[in-house]
Amino acid sequence: MRSKVRNKEPHWHKQEAIRERYLRLCERFHVPSDLNALEFSQTAEGLVMTFRKDVVAVERKRMMFGKNIIITGNRDWTTTAIVEASLAGGK
Repeated sequence: MRSKVRNKEPHWHKQEAIRERYLRLCERFHVPSDLNALEFSQTAEGLVMTFRKDVVAVERKRMMFGKNIIITGNRDWTTTAIVEASLAGGK
């Protein structure tokens, strides 16, 4: 993403559109969007995007990894269906 912004590729000029792409990618890969910080600035050359890991948020998530409990009343669902529904946020 950063290189597309840096290279001024089409459709990579607007901060909000780029942020939306990032959020969609996070959702698609089931990655919390708050683990990284996207920041934008304008220079004489154009838009600049920085992307950095939020080490505190990553560590917090790491400590929780593998400790989720899913409670459901859907006794006729398969385990896979329950996990997929949980990852989709109940959508």
